Amino acid sequence: MKKTISVLLSVMLLFCTLSPLYAYADEDLGVISITQEEMNEDAGKYIEKALKLAKEDEYQGRELTVEVPSGTYKLSRCLHIFSNTNLVLQKDTYLVKNFSDGNMLKCGLAEESNYGYSGYSNISVTGGTWDENYCGTSCGMRFAHCNNVTIKDVTIKNNKNSHHLEIAASENFVIDSCKFSGYKRTNSGDGQAIQIDLMHSSSHFPSYSKYDDTPCKNITVMNCAFSSVYSGVGTRSCVIGSFFDNINIINNRFTNIKDNAICAFNYYNSKIIGNTINKASLGIIFEHYPSDKLVSRYNMPYNKSKAKYKNHDCKSVISGNSIIVRNSTERKNASGILVNGGTITKSLADRYGFKQNNYIVYGIKVMKNSINTLTPGCEGIVFNDVRESLISSNTITSSVKSAKYKNGITLRRSPKISLNKNSVKGKFYNAFVCAYGSKYIKINSNKFNSSRGYGTNVDSSSSVSVYYSNNMSSNAGGKIIINGHAANLLGSNISYSYTSSGKKNYIDIKPVKKATHYRIYRSTTKYGNYKFIKAVTVNKKSNLARYFDPYVTRGKTYYYKVELARTDNGSIIFGNITAPIAIKTK
Repeated sequence: MKKTISVLLSVMLLFCTLSPLYAYADEDLGVISITQEEMNEDAGKYIEKALKLAKEDEYQGRELTVEVPSGTYKLSRCLHIFSNTNLVLQKDTYLVKNFSDGNMLKCGLAEESNYGYSGYSNISVTGGTWDENYCGTSCGMRFAHCNNVTIKDVTIKNNKNSHHLEIAASENFVIDSCKFSGYKRTNSGDGQAIQIDLMHSSSHFPSYSKYDDTPCKNITVMNCAFSSVYSGVGTRSCVIGSFFDNINIINNRFTNIKDNAICAFNYYNSKIIGNTINKASLGIIFEHYPSDKLVSRYNMPYNKSKAKYKNHDCKSVISGNSIIVRNSTERKNASGILVNGGTITKSLADRYGFKQNNYIVYGIKVMKNSINTLTPGCEGIVFNDVRESLISSNTITSSVKSAKYKNGITLRRSPKISLNKNSVKGKFYNAFVCAYGSKYIKINSNKFNSSRGYGTNVDSSSSVSVYYSNNMSSNAGGKIIINGHAANLLGSNISYSYTSSGKKNYIDIKPVKKATHYRIYRSTTKYGNYKFIKAVTVNKKSNLARYFDPYVTRGKTYYYKVELARTDNGSIIFGNITAPIAIKTK
């Protein structure tokens, strides 16, 4: 093993009693270059020996770089990396696992005890290929209780029944331009190539104490490639009241994923942006406290007083992703994007000590995604138990002739959702379905076309506001169905007259077939902000709908707009809206 360092003054070296392995100048960076001869003799032995120098007194607080040469080498033991260490493999360095139990690389030692993010810091692993060779059932790499870690330009492949890379209780962790491929499943496991895990118990994350429920935060996975793995990246378990904060999954590529490409479980203030997903059975799933069937995935914290059950704004964005999904043997009902809240029932709460509640996801934005479904039974976007969220500017298409009762966009138990500028086209059962108490839904400027059923299908427990700007043509069943019957659509022409007299402005509107009322908006400038002020109905005697505005000033011009509307089983169908009507008060 050769050490590249600056040399001290020759007089000082004459008196140095340390071996060359430990000699350095205080101002210098320690670099250890392992030779090919040493690697061929015992790669694991010499890499481990170099990495452990970081724990020697003379390296405390200093930066250590360990360089591994080009070539293919068998690794006969687990390697351990510590603080202030850079492990650098060449682009063509190839380490092959040659032992059955344990990880290829992990931070720290099992006998060490750490809390929070304070265990290990300032670590980087760069370059090379780590081939797990389907040996054993451990993760390829594992990191926990750490801060400021970077994994870059690394390839990890051929995992069996586990994860290629697993992290827990980690902060400021970046995984950049890495490749993950090859997975063998011989049990019921659901291994993720990258698992962002919790630090709750040894069953979740063995050989790392302390188990203090520390969540991951400030994690970035970017520019990585995942191919032919069971699941891509994300989280499958949580501690009640503890959220994974600022998780960013950006500009990654996923190809031929058996289950889900991205699984965001209990994420807060997070971004899933610009990813390309080609043939997964579930593109992106975002969940907070899912259904009773998934109780094994959430845990009561050791300190039960910290179990904060209150729902809060998740402040998360799913945007700009390109997703192609198809059914697989692992999942029969594929979805492009699935967002789940869930209910903890009384029986479940009593059994596990949780608090009974309906845990709604709210404050999520699903925007500018492109989704294509390849097989029957696939859906585009699904919201279950979500509220006060946005679905906007997404393009959803189906490449099959029959969607088998699956829809382009589906809302269940999800009130106060806005759908704007989405395009759904193809042989879905319905383009959009609103069901199970999804009320106060705003549908504006969407294109819902070519479904086997309806453009919009609303059940009896739900309500929508459908604006005139929507295009719902060429659906086999019709444009809109509410509570089992076709909703009345409105004509587009609005005839009116207006006058001003005695500090009052009057607008008289002629009846429009199928309209139930006429909504009046007012502004003090022609292109200003028009505020809704009143809805008026037709007077049977005059056969006109009159609005008079007494709150005006003589000599001043006011601007009005009139909008058609019809109520239908709690929903509102909006018709056309007029151009500004200028009235100068006399």
